[in-house]
Amino acid sequence: MSQQVVVRAVSILELNEEKVAPFWALLEKEQQSYVLSHKDSRDRIRSLIGYVLASVSAKKPLPVHFEKGPYGKPFIEGGPKFSISHSGSYVVCAISNEEVGVDVQRHTEIDYLPIAERFYQKEEVKAIQEAEHPKLTFFQIWAKKEALLKCSGVGLSRDFEKIPALTEQVKQGKERFYFLNLPFVMGYSLALCGKNELEARLEWIHPDDLLKLAK
Repeated sequence: MSQQVVVRAVSILELNEEKVAPFWALLEKEQQSYVLSHKDSRDRIRSLIGYVLASVSAKKPLPVHFEKGPYGKPFIEGGPKFSISHSGSYVVCAISNEEVGVDVQRHTEIDYLPIAERFYQKEEVKAIQEAEHPKLTFFQIWAKKEALLKCSGVGLSRDFEKIPALTEQVKQGKERFYFLNLPFVMGYSLALCGKNELEARLEWIHPDDLLKLAK
């Protein structure tokens, strides 16, 4: 049976500290402190919206209490499973009944090939060099690797280059993971990772509707 995933996405392009002020009440003090630890205002907004998305998607009384795994991954006791990612002007949250990881990457102007040669496997570097759209391929691979790290819960404690990301499924240790590249906004790559074959749908949520979902 396939793993069902809902990915909720919010554009923060028009948000500022004043507009997100009502959202603070939806989080516990621990999450508020974590969000405030970000020095950059845009990073605070991204983090805040990510936790709000996870909170309202949990369909539990607010504010939701978040626990932390051994490597710092937040989770909600009793589920659902979720994963948060943000890049550029977008914040996404993947929700599922099984472990899930999501990563979104903005296609920034970087010298990507030397990065790939350092952090990717040889086959992945070759795939980038031979791709019709090499930059797109670079970021799709990066997003898949990040999504697996989030799904496994180990974060960056696992070596990036040891994660193969060219196939639809990979085996890491005794576990098997499945990938899905989900179409997103032009100039961005979005990848999902789960413990079973994935079926996903993308839901766009206007920031104004987040408070409605909280009721």
